[in-house]
Amino acid sequence: MKENSKNEKVLKVISETEILGKKIKMYGNIEFPLFLAKRC
Repeated sequence: MKENSKNEKVLKVISETEILGKKIKMYGNIEFPLFLAKRC
């Protein structure tokens, strides 16, 4: 996780995939992956 000029945490997309027709983005790193969960 990096910080920008405003000292905010910035997550990098490390992988994108599609599961059951839904696009999933994985953030963080391989050891500690993060996912955004929301209803569509």
